[in-house]
Amino acid sequence: MFDLCACPAALSESLDYETILSHCVAKIDSFDHQVAIKYGQHYGYFDVNGDVTPSGRVLAKFIGIFGEAELAELQLMQAKESDENLAKAA
Repeated sequence: MFDLCACPAALSESLDYETILSHCVAKIDSFDHQVAIKYGQHYGYFDVNGDVTPSGRVLAKFIGIFGEAELAELQLMQAKESDENLAKAA
């Protein structure tokens, strides 16, 4: 059996994968991993092989440091800013 603790890079990759998969499962509100992977691929977190992309790794690190609540707050701020910019343009 492969010991993840003996290989820090493999441990980091595994944790990133699980973090992103968990995020995607929460977003789709379902435990269907295939649908969660498709969601992650749509947003660029997973590549066509189901591996974590560089942007997925960045998101995993962000979630690892700040948590899902901070991410949700940041997304809300960005949506509000986008709505304000759209209203100004109209």
